[in-house]
Amino acid sequence: MIAFMLTDCSDCHAALSFMAKLQHDLGPRGFRALAIAIDNDRALVKPYAERYRFPFPIGSLDPSGAIKLMDLRADARPVVPYIMFVDWEGNVRFQYAANDPIFKDGEKNMRAVADGLLRQAIEKTGQQLAPVGKQ
Repeated sequence: MIAFMLTDCSDCHAALSFMAKLQHDLGPRGFRALAIAIDNDRALVKPYAERYRFPFPIGSLDPSGAIKLMDLRADARPVVPYIMFVDWEGNVRFQYAANDPIFKDGEKNMRAVADGLLRQAIEKTGQQLAPVGKQ
């Protein structure tokens, strides 16, 4: 699960908080979370990451690079948080912007998507993914 976010966005912070719960609960089954800050000032990212100490990396990317990754028009202004789910084969399976209905009950809905992808990985490979730190 990848979250594109801004360090001064309260909805982004809430999304990262439930991603931390998912990492804790689903990490032993192979779930991995990652956040990418798209702040114009990259110097804001490290203090944010150090302050909140989420159990996953928080990187940074310039907004134009993020727009390319999100597969949006070059002149688009992304709505954050923007969540991508990537499957065990590296394919982006689902993408949700903050204004998507999935965020109404975000933790429950995102947990269901993550759990479903983990189940599909087990069905396809016949084995559970390696827990984080065990690859």
